Amino acid sequence: MSLGAVLVLGAVLACSGLMLWIALRILPRRQADQQLSLLKVFGSAVELRCPGREGLTDRVAALCIAVGKDMGLPKRNLRQMEDAARLRDIGLCAIPWKLINERDSNDWTPAERATFAKHTEVSAAMLELVPTLRGLAPIIRHRHGALNQEMPVESRIIAVAEAYVERASQQGHLVARTYLVEEKGSTFDPRVVEACLRVLPSDRGPVR
Repeated sequence: MSLGAVLVLGAVLACSGLMLWIALRILPRRQADQQLSLLKVFGSAVELRCPGREGLTDRVAALCIAVGKDMGLPKRNLRQMEDAARLRDIGLCAIPWKLINERDSNDWTPAERATFAKHTEVSAAMLELVPTLRGLAPIIRHRHGALNQEMPVESRIIAVAEAYVERASQQGHLVARTYLVEEKGSTFDPRVVEACLRVLPSDRGPVR
């Protein structure tokens, strides 16, 4: 096994172990708002490791909730979706730091793109190790998958929300809105895109 593979495996095991400890020893004793605070810590850890992503997790989660409410999702689904939105990129902790922070994604080799793409599956695999978070794994695993009937509605919403927020932060909200419209029906669920456009005022960025 190469040194790089060993480091990735070590990072996954370390993060998974910490999440399992929190899930088994801390979460059962806490109320829902305290559990959310713990999940925010994990989201912040990813942002600290990936400069330039600061604040994106909170914005994606807020937009997911707004879209979900517009679509009439039950409270339980809204809460599960918010948790998934906050933990969706935890697998980035297993991706080489230099690839994320020192290389422009436009310059990545096919192998490097494949390495980065694995973070979604790594995120889901890590959550499957935690009994209280296992239900979030399918939502995270399918959010970048092909649009089909098996794709959970929560995954569809997260896919739209993060696509909008990430583009809006880099290129402005008008470019981000245009991208959603252009990809409606192919990459993104038309119902979700329409709901997203309804909750995003045309003259402002993402819901906060």
